Amino acid sequence: MIEYTVKKNEAKNGRVYYVPIFENESYGILGEFLTVEVESFKGSILDVIQKAERRPDRIEFAGNCCLLSIEDGMARIEGMIDDANSDMSVEIRLQELDDLVTAWIRDVRQQAESSSDASRALNELVSERDELEKECSEAERELEQYVLEQNGEGGYSDALNADIKAMREMMDDMDEQIGELRAESMLRGE
Repeated sequence: MIEYTVKKNEAKNGRVYYVPIFENESYGILGEFLTVEVESFKGSILDVIQKAERRPDRIEFAGNCCLLSIEDGMARIEGMIDDANSDMSVEIRLQELDDLVTAWIRDVRQQAESSSDASRALNELVSERDELEKECSEAERELEQYVLEQNGEGGYSDALNADIKAMREMMDDMDEQIGELRAESMLRGE
């Protein structure tokens, strides 16, 4: 199978989309095909591939920017837009295309699910940390009030100080975890 890595991109409008990165630069048009056509016309493209597997005659699919032509077990993908990539085309075996399209659909779905799970986990951790910060601030106010009322005497202030210190340590640990999750997210391109 043709190997690729999945890169996550975000448009200016906030829309997230995924792009395959191939080691072989000649597969640029194949990347466009997966990113634009397969993302827009999954079902239709899978149907065309299945029909081509049953029939040897020429079958074509024209998408937004690519033309897919299948004949005699070979698939050719060409650019249809007049730009720098318009003269690029790639030809691969039909089975390779089928495997690649199926893998791409699966990988994008997994990336999206993984991304939303990681984002959800990060958001939950940030929320927990914020709650702990509020509790800690409340405990500090309570301690200040108690010290003012008792002129600094009594064991209650020592216990409250210990609680505050423990909460601050927990927040430091959470800050570290949040930093690690954000770093992982950046490495994945999210």
